[in-house]
Amino acid sequence: MSSCSANGSSDICGNFRLPCNSGLIDIFNIVGNKKKATGSITIFFDTGCSDHLQIVIEDSKNCQLVFTVNEGSTRTLVVDDFVKIQLSCPHCSNLKPCVGKYCLDYKLKAIKKEYYY
Repeated sequence: MSSCSANGSSDICGNFRLPCNSGLIDIFNIVGNKKKATGSITIFFDTGCSDHLQIVIEDSKNCQLVFTVNEGSTRTLVVDDFVKIQLSCPHCSNLKPCVGKYCLDYKLKAIKKEYYY
């Protein structure tokens, strides 16, 4: 579900259900769109086969930030530049999927080219 507010920002919230040891799954991807997002990312990891959920955030320069959120916890990050957000349920000990919710509150900005002289 998504909505746009009067100030030009977008809100996206959803649920996730990741298979154990599934690798990285996209929840947001605007790579190649010539824009970057700036805003907040909130992940709630309810339960699953792993004791933590991995969050990978890629910026417009292809750099990755990696965070974790423990089972039963919520993590909110404010990020100035992101084009892709992925989740992973690593190091599982059983077949129970990783389940939770996410919300993104962001604005899109044009990616400015940097010139060096």
